Amino acid sequence: MHIVDLLFVSYIVALAYRVGGRILQRIRPLNLKDGENIVFAIGFGLGIISLLVFFLGILGLFYNWAFLILLFFLTLFSLWGAKIKRKQKLRAFPYELLIFLPWFFLVILSALSPPIDWDGLAYHLAVPKLYLQAHRIFWIKFIHHSNFPFLMEMLYTIPLSFGLTDACKLFHFTYALLIISLLYIELRKYGKIAGLMGAILPLQTVIFSWETTIAYNDLAFAFYVLLAVSAFLKNEFLLSGIAMGFSLGTKHLALSFLLVFCLLLLFYKEGRLVFKAVFSEFPRKLAVFLLPALLLALPWYLKSYIYTGNPVYPFFYSIFDGRLWNAEAAEAYREAQLSMGMGRGLIQFILLPWNLTFHPGKFFDPGANPYFVLIGPLYLAFLPLLLYEPFFLAFIFLSVIQWFLLSQNIRYFLPILAVLPLPLAKNLKRFWRKPFKMIFASLLGISYLFHLFLFSWMSYPCWAVALGLESREDFIRRVFQSYPVYEFANENLPKDSKIALLGEPRGFYLDREYIWADPGHHTMIPYEKFKSVEELIEGYKKLGITHIIINRIFAPGNPESERPLDKLLSNPLSCPYVELLFADREVYLFRIK
Repeated sequence: MHIVDLLFVSYIVALAYRVGGRILQRIRPLNLKDGENIVFAIGFGLGIISLLVFFLGILGLFYNWAFLILLFFLTLFSLWGAKIKRKQKLRAFPYELLIFLPWFFLVILSALSPPIDWDGLAYHLAVPKLYLQAHRIFWIKFIHHSNFPFLMEMLYTIPLSFGLTDACKLFHFTYALLIISLLYIELRKYGKIAGLMGAILPLQTVIFSWETTIAYNDLAFAFYVLLAVSAFLKNEFLLSGIAMGFSLGTKHLALSFLLVFCLLLLFYKEGRLVFKAVFSEFPRKLAVFLLPALLLALPWYLKSYIYTGNPVYPFFYSIFDGRLWNAEAAEAYREAQLSMGMGRGLIQFILLPWNLTFHPGKFFDPGANPYFVLIGPLYLAFLPLLLYEPFFLAFIFLSVIQWFLLSQNIRYFLPILAVLPLPLAKNLKRFWRKPFKMIFASLLGISYLFHLFLFSWMSYPCWAVALGLESREDFIRRVFQSYPVYEFANENLPKDSKIALLGEPRGFYLDREYIWADPGHHTMIPYEKFKSVEELIEGYKKLGITHIIINRIFAPGNPESERPLDKLLSNPLSCPYVELLFADREVYLFRIK
């Protein structure tokens, strides 16, 4: 079955290459080489396909036949006007790239397994599944994440409609390959060694490899920022704006990178930064860059505004307000973002490179495996090389400031880690001579092998199911704590059931209607008005809720609290208003009496 997922993703990527290539033919960029054309074409093509899927959803056409028609017309568009090129002399194969084969196969083995990651099961995959069930894009009121820009998730919708769940993770893996390819192609002009060093630097980070095996959007975000930087440095401001438009379609955080580009544009002249602002050329360059970026991002932010009244929902609540949200939820959300990191003072900013390298666990979700966020010491060791590159020094400095102040989550640092190899590998080539080259080669090789070992150690539980030695159901049941309860609910509950999820937002594998019922996700459930557990249960009934699933590991309740929800969670088995139907590994399914 895995071959179907691989072939399907390869087909979509081939379509994207042709669609993006037609766009580049219209723009006729002057400064792109052959290899760069391929990467730009695929990146643009995937972005266009995502937008087309979005408009299908807005029109209520999320049906298999609609996706087949879309793919049919994209195929015709790709083939129309195609010419068979004359046989050209083959270039020498870049054998140095064979060093990536171990990493490639490890990633494929891990990616070709059922999704079990938190955010993927909570919304990256769960929201497209809900859209497909409704055959349209609609406001999922209990998942505030559904109002985020969803460029990547629209790509996931296509394979999900055909039951090809693993293909979703392969799309995210594709963006990792695009990042590595662009780094190699950009730096290859300085020699094979520079290209190889630039491409291998991201693989010194476990988080990069781990992200290739899950259905998130961080690698797409990082790729489009890198693509925008690449085009910017070639004075292709229209291409840079298009890339930023697609980046804005992946995360709200891309708005901060957009601001960085606009600031640098004011001091950018003839391919370099200058100390005096260039006002004469600024308005034209800004318009060429900003217009496509905003137009391509508009659908996502307009959708959010129409649904919630806030274009960047749920952020900036104090400015835009927003439906089914309040100041308390906004404050709790902000505190969760600020909980990561090691402080936001001047000293902490100065020590940030050191802290990121040697205290990476502080910059990720609490309780997560600290090895996920290990980025290795080579970025820190090579950081002084930025002094040779004023543009990159300014870009990295401004980007780090916004990341430092907004949310110190290492996942959001990936665009910076994707851009850093460009100046580091280029200037490391300056010192590639005896005896330094042996030292640098040894450091890169040892670090690469060490991170391969760590990644293998983290991902080997997925290999059995990828190789067909374990069934998908057994694998999910073994590693996803709530799956047995979901299986029971899918098989035994009435079709019209509606389940409140407490301590368990990962609803992708649940085939009954559900709602996130934890406080802080929305204001649909007025917990502050309930005076007793009985009133709480009656409030659930008014929302049509018939059953409750409680994951007591993440929602243990507080037995000393007087809040009705805490009373229910701390001892649900003694509640007279619910009946236990099934339990497994601290996950309980109750029927409301």
